[in-house]
Amino acid sequence: MRALADWLSAMDRRLMAAPTRIRATLIALTIVAMVIVSLPHVPRSFVDYSRWPWLSRIQQPDTYGTDTISETYVARVVVNGLNNVFTTDIISLMFEIALVVLLLHPQSREYERIWFK
Repeated sequence: MRALADWLSAMDRRLMAAPTRIRATLIALTIVAMVIVSLPHVPRSFVDYSRWPWLSRIQQPDTYGTDTISETYVARVVVNGLNNVFTTDIISLMFEIALVVLLLHPQSREYERIWFK
């Protein structure tokens, strides 16, 4: 593990010493790679790629899955911390409770059992 940390640190030093144009190009390439990897995970109910010929071959899920709902909840915990997850607004509280229920739903647990063995 230490060797990996040393290697990453050396790579960081090299990148920081590189000219700005190279760093900007690497950041742009990273963003393009992130978009390409993310495109197949966007649900059809959010954006339907069939309208664009150059994206129409990408297979999309029909709706948001339980993994998307649980990741949304986890992201809120990471951003706000455990003490600030639940709010006092009744509508927001209802959505928070719905997220917890969906996270604890048997299909969510089945998804976890299948993908995180």
